[in-house]
Amino acid sequence: MLACRSVLSSPQGRAALLQGGIVGRIAREYVSKDGVLSGPSIEVTAHRVGYLVPSGDNNIKFCDDQLTTNEVAIICGTYSLHTPYKGQVAVWTWFPPPEAWVHNRTGCHWLDWTERCEDIFQRILTGIHDGTGRPQSTTQWLTHLRGQNVSRILIKHNDVCSQQFMDAMVPIGQ
Repeated sequence: MLACRSVLSSPQGRAALLQGGIVGRIAREYVSKDGVLSGPSIEVTAHRVGYLVPSGDNNIKFCDDQLTTNEVAIICGTYSLHTPYKGQVAVWTWFPPPEAWVHNRTGCHWLDWTERCEDIFQRILTGIHDGTGRPQSTTQWLTHLRGQNVSRILIKHNDVCSQQFMDAMVPIGQ
């Protein structure tokens, strides 16, 4: 928790809030929403370290703070543990890593933070605080987060329809 707090009290806290999903929700425990309004940090604006995207004008770039893979791992409470097998490492996290959170089977990859997402987050947080929660592997998180069958069907159908729409409206290579 101390490492997470350390990352989130830096400019990376703003980047975590803006990332949304499980990372953004964890960040909300430590960072105020007002911090987002201050804009990108000096690391980005002066030193050009972070997310940089060219604009239509050659002299202007859009920029923002960006989380590294290691910072996301720290925020999610990741531990790498050596196993009895030579060279094999097990990775466990206190919170689901973003790739498990947004996986198609979970029902948690909507644009908005839903009541279901908040319920899952609160159950994880309560388990951590009362000592019943344990770190889990990504596979265990996928099983834990498995959504209802109807939501998985809806998500799959939405993805297919979205792709068909984009293919029809914005054909590539024509």
